[in-house]
Amino acid sequence: MKLPIPSLRDLERITRVVPIIKDLLPDRDNRAESSLLNIIKQQEDALHDKKAEIYTLREKVIDLEKRIWDLEGNLTITEDELRAAITTLSQNDLEVGGKLNTTAGELAEERQ
Repeated sequence: MKLPIPSLRDLERITRVVPIIKDLLPDRDNRAESSLLNIIKQQEDALHDKKAEIYTLREKVIDLEKRIWDLEGNLTITEDELRAAITTLSQNDLEVGGKLNTTAGELAEERQ
């Protein structure tokens, strides 16, 4: 089997293209660059991990803010119910005999 002999024109093209391709390929002898590339890769990984952690913490903050909002809403409802109950007790106490400002001890003494 005979191999074809390339023409001079093909040889010229090959000699022009080889240095360009060689420049694109990483130089295996340059260990400083490869170690720097490894450091960059590690830092990119660490940065990605931190961004993921920040995202998780933001989600937790949003969840906690929602819980606080719900609790504040419930507190408002409870405060309103408490005011209504105090008003009702005040009205009932005035009807019963005006004993609104008496303490539990005074009421116990009265019962005896």
